[in-house]
Amino acid sequence: MTDNEAQGHKKPGRPYQIPDPNDRSPNNPSVILSREHVLGLAPGNPETVTTEVVQSVIAACKDKGWNGGKKIGNRIVLTNGAVEKQHTDRKRKG
Repeated sequence: MTDNEAQGHKKPGRPYQIPDPNDRSPNNPSVILSREHVLGLAPGNPETVTTEVVQSVIAACKDKGWNGGKKIGNRIVLTNGAVEKQHTDRKRKG
C-alpha cells in the first residue's frame, strides 16, 4: 500500500476517497483529512474550505461509518467512536 492509499485516496490525479473507519485501532481512532483531501471529497470542486464544504464532507463520511468530524483550521478530524468505546471497555475490564 502506498502512502497515498494509506491516506485514503488513490494515485495522484484521481479523486480522493473517504478513509475506512474500520481501519482504525483503539490507540488511533481518528484520522486527519488535509485541506486537499477535504476539497477533493467535496462536491463541485470548490477552491476553499467553507462551512458548507465541511458540512458536506462530514455528512458523506458519516454515511460511510464515521461517527463524527470536527473542523480544525482547514482540515477535518474524523473520529470512530466505536473503536474508542472498545478501548475504554478493555481498560475497565483489565
